[in-house]
This record gives sequence, structure tokens and C-alpha cells, in this order.
Amino acid sequence: MPLIVKNAAFATALVVKPSLTVWSRLEVQPTTSDYAPALAAGIADPLWMLARQWQFGEFGAEDAGSPIAVKLKAEEAGLARYFAGPLGRDPASEATDYDPVDQPLETLVEAESPELAGPLAGVWAGQQFLRLLVAAGLSDGISGVADYAFAEPAAVDRDVDAQGADWVELAALGTIDGHKLAAAIAKAGGLPQGVGNQAGLKELCLEWLDWYRGGLPPERGSAWLANRLEYGFAASTGKGAGKEDLLVAEEYADGKLDWYSFDLADAPSLGGTRTVREIKFNPMLPTSAHFGGMPSDRFWAFEDGKVNLAQVSAGPTDIGRLLMLEFALAFSNDWFVIPVELPIGSLFRIKEFTVTDTFGVTSPVGRASDAAGVAWRMFELSRIEGARSDAFLLAPVIDARLEGDPLEDVALFRDEMANMAWAVERKVPGVMGLPVDRYQEAAKRSAAQQFADLSDVTAELVYRVSTSVPEHWLPLVPIPKGDRPLAEFGIELERRAMLRHLDDGSIEPIYPHGVLLRTDLTKNPADEPAQRLEDEEVPREGVVVTRKAQFARWIGGERLHWIGRNKTHGKGEGASGLRHDIRVRKDQLPS
Repeated sequence: MPLIVKNAAFATALVVKPSLTVWSRLEVQPTTSDYAPALAAGIADPLWMLARQWQFGEFGAEDAGSPIAVKLKAEEAGLARYFAGPLGRDPASEATDYDPVDQPLETLVEAESPELAGPLAGVWAGQQFLRLLVAAGLSDGISGVADYAFAEPAAVDRDVDAQGADWVELAALGTIDGHKLAAAIAKAGGLPQGVGNQAGLKELCLEWLDWYRGGLPPERGSAWLANRLEYGFAASTGKGAGKEDLLVAEEYADGKLDWYSFDLADAPSLGGTRTVREIKFNPMLPTSAHFGGMPSDRFWAFEDGKVNLAQVSAGPTDIGRLLMLEFALAFSNDWFVIPVELPIGSLFRIKEFTVTDTFGVTSPVGRASDAAGVAWRMFELSRIEGARSDAFLLAPVIDARLEGDPLEDVALFRDEMANMAWAVERKVPGVMGLPVDRYQEAAKRSAAQQFADLSDVTAELVYRVSTSVPEHWLPLVPIPKGDRPLAEFGIELERRAMLRHLDDGSIEPIYPHGVLLRTDLTKNPADEPAQRLEDEEVPREGVVVTRKAQFARWIGGERLHWIGRNKTHGKGEGASGLRHDIRVRKDQLPS
């Protein structure tokens, strides 16, 4: 409080303010020119040590105790149902039961039918079946080899697919087509026709069939969205009394599935009925959070030299880095952690959280928020409707996987000079399923119109309707979006065929050779429904979609192998060189 002194004679007040002496730093006053003893910080110098402790704020106190015990009450419910594809009106009828312990979500979502791996994968599967027969002493168990023999393709272009042609010659010597055998075993439920009826043969066939499917269930809906070139699916967990939490992943395409890939929704229901489990944890001792390069709060401790926070550069608008540096340098010692073990594939909610400090005071801890009441939302699921959620998902996902080289590679990009969008098949499966560079095929059989005889052409300038484009460049033509009134006009990109001009003047359409640009593999490309992409799925930077073989292990050591798809950003716009209504000199015409 200020001291007020009144003078009766002059009837005035004099305000005397208190003084506060502050030292911002300490400066030494050495008696010799040798600084070595002071810099050595010898333990025989108690005043120096006390001064350093004072500078580090170790004499300051906030009368706040350190946490020594934490009590936690929560609820947990595991994932119970799975649905592939976009949600319809009644997804509960098509959803299937799902146990996170049996398999991760990635394989359930990404895995293709084994037949799409190609004929060579079928040959390898047939060889594996024969090896199992020999190991079980049932080498004569299969007699109807002709029913499952490898069928040699009608034509093989060795110039384009030399490796595939070699495999065709080798497989034609006599081998089993595993794709045919697997279909027969699945249809017969164990022993197909021509395999035999020896003891133990049925169990061996079912064991091989499970290996052939990669340990995945036989009936799975496709989660691939052909109009967006990404996966879409949903999973749900019950709340009891028929209620459930619906977790929706609408845009999964990068091969990195985790909790942030999901959003919470209230409807529709997948039919999950698993009840909530109440969890009461025993009192736990919290420990300080630590990370590499964390500043030490004591003078005699040294930080990890592998991390140098001083090298982090951040501008005034780089909010993310500034927050990270402020946390690391100023508030890192304010955080504590406690271990919480959860079943994999569980949705976790904290119901009660109390902390007991060293003074014996027990305090309930609520959600962290700012002065306006906006809650801290790190590691929290978002709701599709926009409401805040308090749930954390421990997603049943793979920690690490092995990926093979791309079996198929398609680049989609804009061509502003031609006012077009293109889907370029750079790699496609060959005759045996091995990747083939389509550029080699396009270079051999050009889609450009050729002029065999120019002797009758007398003009020096020739008019051309349009220039040629390589035949593995498939056009994406903008069309009006279906089922919309004119007032809500929208655009879709429809994949069309490239036209090849033959020597006799006829035109042959060139359709996709791969899988990614197809809509119905059971039909011929000319008869399947046209593939239509959402206009925003082909941005200015472009996208690249690939198919790769994957391998991983699950929590029980199970081997999982499948073929999955991945979408990443491209390298910008492309240039096809397509031009219309041009004049060309006679000597520049292709011949």
C-alpha cells in the first residue's frame, strides 16, 4: 500500500511509493586476471552456486505441490462392426462383424481379390499347394491336374513384355493355376473334383485356401471409391441399449491409417450392440514428460546434443514452430504423463480425473480450455456435424509394412494448353501380372495417323484436324454431373478411350490396360460403365495412383500379404502437345 502523509499547514497530500530493487544479472568483480577458477564452477565456491540457483529461479516458490497420485475412471468400447464403401440408407444390412484382434483395418479395407494379382501369382499359389501335398505325404492327392492347368495366353508380345513371355513359356510346361484351384475349393467347401479323398486332404485344402486369401475373410465389400480414387468405409462400436458410435473414414488413400482418419457421426447405424465397459484404474504415479533435447532445469545437467533447438528458424507467422519452441523452452517441465493400457480397437472416454499433490490436496482436473471456454482438442476425434467430441480411438492399424514396387502406376493431371485432363497409364500389369512400361508399347504402336504415300500430295501446306497423342494417354472429358438440375450445374470427368488410326483408315479404340481406370472387371472394357471422377480429384498439382504388394505382421505374429492402392500428389501440370486445326508442311508429316 502507498504511504500517504498529510501536512496540516498546506492541506496537501504527499504520496510516497515503495521502492523495489531488482537485479537482472550478476557481474563478477575478479581480483586477478585469471578467469579459470570462476569458470570452473568449483564446489568450494558456495556463493557462486547460490547465485546460480537464484538465477535459475530455484529459490522461488508458488506454494504448489507436485502431483504424486492420479486416479482415473473411464469407459471403453471396442469396434464391433465394419462397412465398406459410402454409407447408404441401410448400411446395417450390409455391415459385417469385426474383431480388431483378428486383423487390422488396413487389410480389411485395402486388400484386393487374389485373382487381380495376375496369372503368375496363380502359378506360385499352385506350386505352394504342391509343396504342401509333398510335406503332408499326399503327393498323389491331386489327379485332375488338367482341370486346373495353366491356360497359355493367346498372344504374347515379347517386345513389350519380355519377362512375362519367359514366364508364359515356363508355366506352359505344366503347372497348376492356383486361381482355378482356389475357386473350386471355395465352391466345394473343402475337396473339389479331381483332388482326391485321402485323410487330411480336406484340412490341407482349407489351410492352403486361407493362405491364398492372405488370412482375410472371403466375403468383403469393396471400399474403393472409383469416382474419387480413394477408400471410404465406416466402423462402429456399441454404447449399450442398441446405441453406437459411428466412425467414418471418407478419404483414406495414403496408406497411413490412424485415429485422425476417422470422424464421429450419429447416423446411420451399422447394427453394433457391443456394450460399454467401465474402467477404474488404480492410483498411478505421474512422471515428467521427456523428449530429446529437452532443456534441463538444473545447472549440472547437460541436454542431449543430438537436438539443437537454437537451430529452429521460425518467422512471425510460423505459428506452429513458435508454439513448439515455446513449449520446449518455457513450459516443457509443466507436463506429466501416466500409462494407460487399452485394448486395441477401442474407443476411450475419460469420465473422472483427480490428482493428489505432495500437500495432500486432491483436485479434480477437467478439460483444458482458454478463457473463452474453447477446449484443447489434441488427439480428439471430430464430428461430421461439427459438435465437439471427447473420445480417443486406439485404432487397430499396422505399425509398419513392407511395400513392393508398383504393379500399376497412373498419373492424372491437367493440361491447360490443350484445355484437357489426362489419365496416363505409366505402368500396367503385363500378360503374367508383372509391371510393364506402357510407354514402350505406345512407342511401338503409335496412335498417330501415318501417311504411307505422299507422292500425290502437291500442296506445300497440309491441314490437320489435330495432332497425335500417345495412346496410353487416356482423355478425361468434362461432362455435366448427373441427377442435378441446371441451376446446380456440376462437372465430372469421364474417362474415354484413346483412338488408334490403322493403316486401312479405320479407327480402333484403346481402353485401359490396368485395373485402376476400370469400373467392372467382369466385363469387356467397351461394355463396362464409364468411369467418372469428381472434378476436384484432379487438382492443378495432379495425383498419382499406384497398386503395390504389401506385407506385414499382426499382433499375434500372423503374416498378412495383400495388394493395396495408394494416392499421392503429382508433379504439376502436363503437356500432351495436343493442338487442333493446324497447318503442317509436307516434309513434316509423319510417314
